[in-house]
Amino acid sequence: ILIGLSSQICKVNPKDFTRELDNGQIKQRFLKRLIDTLNENMKPSTHCPGIRRVIVEQIIHLMECNSSYADCLSEFRMTEALSMVEQTLSEAEDYRLFLGDEGFMKYNVPLSNFVAIAKKMYALRCVMAQAQENRD
Repeated sequence: ILIGLSSQICKVNPKDFTRELDNGQIKQRFLKRLIDTLNENMKPSTHCPGIRRVIVEQIIHLMECNSSYADCLSEFRMTEALSMVEQTLSEAEDYRLFLGDEGFMKYNVPLSNFVAIAKKMYALRCVMAQAQENRD
């Protein structure tokens, strides 16, 4: 639940959110917990079917706001975690609500698209960093 709340705050006001992470010197710990939680939820569960979606969306918002977050996320093996999510996608993760075993209110964007976006953003950041190193 708190991951969902932090994701919504980050989505609404990403600059303030990232500034607070940086000022509070908790960026590394926060990002590590995001990736750890993603790794702990490699198999979608009925208990919390949207947790992986929320984490991937938050990762995207953080990288959109400040590309340096990609560097920090790489320390925690984000690409491996995203690849595992990609390999274990469940149709249930594309629904907002459930009534029994039936999903209702499908999200407009499937989780697979968010995973692809996060991977592309990360790859772009790596290419940009490499180009910068070559210039220096």
